Amino acid sequence: MLFTKIKNLTSKISLPKIKKIVPILFLAFLIGWYLYSHKSLFVVARVNNTFVFRSQLNKDLADRYGAQTLDDLVTITLVRTELAKQKIAISDSEINGKITQIEASLSGIKLEDALKAQNMTLPVLKEQIKLQLGLEKAVESKIEITEEEIKTFLVTNSATLTAKDDEGKRQEATNSLRDQKLQQAINDWVTSLQSTAKIEKYL
Repeated sequence: MLFTKIKNLTSKISLPKIKKIVPILFLAFLIGWYLYSHKSLFVVARVNNTFVFRSQLNKDLADRYGAQTLDDLVTITLVRTELAKQKIAISDSEINGKITQIEASLSGIKLEDALKAQNMTLPVLKEQIKLQLGLEKAVESKIEITEEEIKTFLVTNSATLTAKDDEGKRQEATNSLRDQKLQQAINDWVTSLQSTAKIEKYL
């Protein structure tokens, strides 16, 4: 009889507590599972029993490369904004065409292997190509190559030309001059954007 009374009393006391504890335990389980499955968000390495936290990695990276990386991001943002303003768009076919050219220049090396060697992914490469082609479109109307410049290039760079016939050498000279002028025009264009933009850095 006494045992029955104690059992009844215990059950009356513990039931509400259990109802409160179960959700807490379940929530704790969910939090623990999330932290474990997403541990790379907080921990990037474990050395014996010592953890290296992502916050430490981020701080070290910011201290070493933060300023240059921020400058690059600012420049990319400026360029993309200006290209959009000028309605300069690059199609997927243009990007893929450039990738085909890159693959042809790798001399049998797979593009995937070349990207791995550079710690780069295909999406990142495509974004870089898109940006470069956009820059070229922005300044291509300013590129002008004269006959005199071609003749001078052929004379001064004859030892480095790989083409065998005169037409091939002429085309090679034209392409080299175009690349040089494009790069200079792009540098000038970007410098002009930077000089007129309002930039505030908080790093």
